[in-house]
Amino acid sequence: MLTDIRYAIRSLTRRPGFAILAVATLGLGIGANTTIFSALYRLNYEQLPYETADRLVTLARTQAGEGFLLSPSPAVVAAWAEQSRLLEDVAFAVPVDMTLTGRGEPVALNGARLTAGLPEMLREKPVLGRMFTEAEAVAEAPVVVLSAELWRERFGGDRGVIGQSAQLGGQRRTVIGVMSDDFGRYSDPYPRQEFWVPYRVREEDSYGSALGLLREGATPQEAGQEMERIAAGFGGGAPAGPWTYTALPIAELIGDGTRQTFPILLGAVALVLLIAVANVAGLMIVRLNARRREIAIRAALGGRHRRILGGLVVEQVLLAFAAGIVGLLLAAWSISIIAHFAPHTLPLLDSLRLEPAVLLFATALLLLSTFFAGVLPAWSALRGDPADSLRSGGERFTSGSRGRSVLVSAQIALSVVLLVGAVLLIRSFGALQSRDLGFNVNGAVVIDIALSSEGYDADQKGPFFTDVLDGIRAIPGVTTAAVGGDVPPHVGLLFGTLRVDDSDVSTDGISYVAGTVAAPGFLPALGVRFSAGRDFNEADSGMNRVIVSRSFVERFWPGDDGVGRRLKLANAADAPWNEIVGVIEDISASHSPTGENLQVFYPQEWSYPTHSIIVRTDRAEPLSLVPAIRQLVSRSDDELPLRNVSTLEQLMSESIARERFNMVLLSLFAGIAIVLSVVGLYGLVAYTVQQRVREIAIGVALGATTASVRSLFLKHGMRLVGAGLLAGIAVALVAVRVLR
Repeated sequence: MLTDIRYAIRSLTRRPGFAILAVATLGLGIGANTTIFSALYRLNYEQLPYETADRLVTLARTQAGEGFLLSPSPAVVAAWAEQSRLLEDVAFAVPVDMTLTGRGEPVALNGARLTAGLPEMLREKPVLGRMFTEAEAVAEAPVVVLSAELWRERFGGDRGVIGQSAQLGGQRRTVIGVMSDDFGRYSDPYPRQEFWVPYRVREEDSYGSALGLLREGATPQEAGQEMERIAAGFGGGAPAGPWTYTALPIAELIGDGTRQTFPILLGAVALVLLIAVANVAGLMIVRLNARRREIAIRAALGGRHRRILGGLVVEQVLLAFAAGIVGLLLAAWSISIIAHFAPHTLPLLDSLRLEPAVLLFATALLLLSTFFAGVLPAWSALRGDPADSLRSGGERFTSGSRGRSVLVSAQIALSVVLLVGAVLLIRSFGALQSRDLGFNVNGAVVIDIALSSEGYDADQKGPFFTDVLDGIRAIPGVTTAAVGGDVPPHVGLLFGTLRVDDSDVSTDGISYVAGTVAAPGFLPALGVRFSAGRDFNEADSGMNRVIVSRSFVERFWPGDDGVGRRLKLANAADAPWNEIVGVIEDISASHSPTGENLQVFYPQEWSYPTHSIIVRTDRAEPLSLVPAIRQLVSRSDDELPLRNVSTLEQLMSESIARERFNMVLLSLFAGIAIVLSVVGLYGLVAYTVQQRVREIAIGVALGATTASVRSLFLKHGMRLVGAGLLAGIAVALVAVRVLR
């Protein structure tokens, strides 16, 4: 064995170009497949880092025909907690923004108001101190539990933090515990949580997250049916509308939209690996053909086929070992890149690593690749009669030539399939970017300010924003500034039974629309276009007036401009009507109830916990306004931080981050496939020239020109390219039709 290893090393080092190309090609294919499989395994097969992860379910409501989940009302959740026999425990969390002061610069934090019992559901224990009790939750005691990250960054990792005071949200709270890094990480769709305060369920709360723990042996389907029965017998706290209640495994919901694309990406990198294997197999055929005379001499001198094959296999094993190392290094690097750039909808990927199962997959892949790319060609090379090779000088390997031609055509075909997929994704992404958003993303800064969590009441918010906006409008370069509730594309949902006046179109089944509140000037500052009517003015404050989208008018009053029409979105039938004073072009928003842009905007009112300021400027760098704006806000409240500062263009870019991520990956794989195919085609032409040197020399001696010789090989290469293109296009057309 040692002799075979030494001989294999000498043989490979005599032709280092072959060894380097084979290792790089195979390592690239192994690394790409290992990377994508690692992500797929993490998303689909590895549990969340909680002891009860397999029994954790999200409790939600949805509406027929809609593809997204909504929070159930807290009152219904309380009924489930009391009456359910299939849910061992139920917890409810309401996301909340608060400002931490007194420890360096004021910092805006994302946290949650939490009912007691969630750590016990997850079987999670605080790393320091304790979680709050049921009595503290009911009383909403002034205590706080910190995340491990917040504890390290703002409290210096002090193990004596328990019992210290923290000024949070304008209230002094006592720190009673510190939770682990995993607790609160998977809070999709809300941002990662950094603190938790006690919470008592209130019927008026309209959003949050409900989590349940199934009893042993219970299924999510059974729990969902029981939830339906309990909700059906529940009274006034249940929201109106044709709701369906369901229990869904929480691990399946985290990043579900992107999760579904990874099998497609795995298929793409599998094609890359096939091309890499075909390429290495082709290189092996060339190498074995060049060594055919050497192999024949060894066989003629009494070398047994098994021994000769063993020596060749040792070479393949050495190449595979080196390719495996390259592949794993490439996978480790790629995994760190994916963990950094993956969409925020996939928090599971931020801890992506090479798991034992992934290493096992990579090993199996390497063994299969080595067999097809190395062992099989070596075995095939030994099937002929050594005497034939000696008589021909070892220069003819016709079957190998045909096999390599097939491999090159197959590589080109697979590359075409990948390229078509990448082009379709790029075209879809381009259409997504160039679609009419209904507003202008250029030259606008968006800043969130949360006053409710800082102790401001409704009467204080109006004067605060008036003073701040007056100051912002006086900054050089600012063309307009206004305040509203939500900024596209993250427009919220407004709930209630929709009724419209004097329309022949039914509103049955519509119990929510997309929308928000808007102060005068907010919609023009967004750059929306009015198709009829006007913007809100100061006289509309407190009045029953609304602005709606053009799709809303076209659905319920086709042929009319909609101005002066009336609607109401309320559970009570005797609720007052709202007059439509303006109609705007549809805005691209996160939610489109019933598949349409049914959007309603109400005059500004100050019950919203967070408000968004939009500032439009003619400066080349809109974010250059932020220091001056921060200074203005500090004059009104020096402990109030700016939140989620970004440009409107950045917000829109982030909203399509998942699509961009998929497009870049698939385009990268298509590019790799094309490069490998070009290398394979070059190798084939070089091999063909090598095999026909004697024939070319005779032809030249008999008068053949250089151009005719070049044309001969060019035609051969073009025939292979043409065959590969035709096959690839045919497969791509079938694949596109199937996927549609």
